[in-house]
Amino acid sequence: MSSASSSQSSKESAEVITTNPKYTIAKIDNCGVGISPPAKTYSLIADYGFNSSGQNFPNVGGWNHVANGDPKEWKNIKLNPTEYAINSKGVANPSCNNVDALNVILVKKYANWDHQHSNGLQKFLAADGQMFGDITAIVVDLKINSAKTSLATFQNLKNTYGAYGVSDNTIRSMDGGMVNIGLTFSDNSTLKASIIIELDQNMLFDEWVRVTIDMNKMDFYSENNYVRTPKPRTELDQALITTMNFMGETRTGSVLRGAINNWNDTVPETFKEMDLSIKKIEFTLK
Repeated sequence: MSSASSSQSSKESAEVITTNPKYTIAKIDNCGVGISPPAKTYSLIADYGFNSSGQNFPNVGGWNHVANGDPKEWKNIKLNPTEYAINSKGVANPSCNNVDALNVILVKKYANWDHQHSNGLQKFLAADGQMFGDITAIVVDLKINSAKTSLATFQNLKNTYGAYGVSDNTIRSMDGGMVNIGLTFSDNSTLKASIIIELDQNMLFDEWVRVTIDMNKMDFYSENNYVRTPKPRTELDQALITTMNFMGETRTGSVLRGAINNWNDTVPETFKEMDLSIKKIEFTLK
């Protein structure tokens, strides 16, 4: 093999392993090696070697309700509340050629809808000038870290909530015991596009993967007081994207509270905790 072909083969590449009607999942080989921005791409979060390690990704923020000082609400959380903080500072990742990645542990409640998205990553995009109609796909490179990921099984949830009248079918339909991530893009009013992706951690623990989401397959809607009204994508084409939320989810995005008999504050909470390293989030443009 020539040195040129050897160099080419050692560069980062991605092979699709799962195809979903709304997105594909690919395994990344040689993560971070010889990377450069793809054509027709707008990076929301990415490190292509133009900055030193430990860079601050611009306009990245988030929330962390776990640190609200209420020990009763977070009784069954696994880690210190500060570990769920959202940091805008990248960390050089040795499993990806020391490319900077954002490390987050996303938390979703299984039972109560209050603070159900216990924390989340936000990217503020108003100054970026991207319209919904400019985008054909969203690309996310990430790794599910096994170290601090904690997911309830069906049996865990049945043992806890069966006594409160929750049926097996309700539990199974809500969540499949896998890693789920919700992405929502919003304009400055009520218009939104969102999707929930599902990753099988049993296959993908500690592996870098690329999720490519077909923008046309996202859910488009307006939202008022948590009530969604579906919209055709064309109605959002000229709307400016101002915010991205990146959150932990259940498979359906719902929780069990509506199915629990006589809900009260003594019903125990269970938390879905997903330890992720995020290498990039990008728009593919028309």
